[in-house]
Amino acid sequence: MGATPAAGDEYGDYAAVRGDWQPDRVITACRFTIGQLESARSAMTGEDNYSGFQDAIEGEIRRQRTGGCPGGGGVAGAPVVSRVRFVPPRFRAARGSSLRFALSRRATVHVAVERRAGTRWIRVRSLVRRGRRAGNNAVPFVARGLARGLYRATVTATAGRRRSAPRRAAFRIL
Repeated sequence: MGATPAAGDEYGDYAAVRGDWQPDRVITACRFTIGQLESARSAMTGEDNYSGFQDAIEGEIRRQRTGGCPGGGGVAGAPVVSRVRFVPPRFRAARGSSLRFALSRRATVHVAVERRAGTRWIRVRSLVRRGRRAGNNAVPFVARGLARGLYRATVTATAGRRRSAPRRAAFRIL
């Protein structure tokens, strides 16, 4: 069975993984990527710690990391980008920000920065960061030379010939 497409945010991934787990208290093997499972784990509530849901997520992550999902899941498939955000999301150009995201596997990350111009978005900058690790990542974002206004960053990851779905995060330069 192939991996389920990522919902794009941790609460969507949480709902998908929990919905799969709830009827029989088992996560379908190799259905979700490591990125989706980690995203769901980070959105868990207090009661999930006592219901066995956390143990099921940990077990499925362990299965995928040890090669238990050949040709599927989050190990051999396309990389998955999740939890894309700027910290802080509003900042002065001279101070910059940090672009944070999670990857399901080691990949090269491409970031396209666009500025809002009326109803259109115009590309103003591109970044490439090679060899980003699986899990949480942070890239310093220097905004020197960018004018005040609303921007968005589109993040995609490539591993070999496989490309992730694009994920976006907005930020504002004050």
